Amino acid sequence: MNGDHDTAFYTERRTYRRRRMADAATFVPFLGGALFLLPVIWTGPAVLTSSVMIYLFPVWAGLSVLSVVLSRDLARGDADEADASDASPQGPADEDPQE
Repeated sequence: MNGDHDTAFYTERRTYRRRRMADAATFVPFLGGALFLLPVIWTGPAVLTSSVMIYLFPVWAGLSVLSVVLSRDLARGDADEADASDASPQGPADEDPQE
């Protein structure tokens, strides 16, 4: 085999988790669309408009809470990455490198 690919590639746990959270945030609109279209396939004389509305409100509320949680965690991850890049070992900023 090629010697260039002998080492395993692993991402940092924080980076991996942030990418999975971004994937979940991308999936939420599709999940919401499927859940909102679910009452369309309900059949039978017992399906009332009020029961559909009672179903749709908790779905809407759950999707809203899920979106808030995901966006908060993604924003926190962005802030952590910004703090990590600010704390890089470059030395003090007020030193003149030409001295």
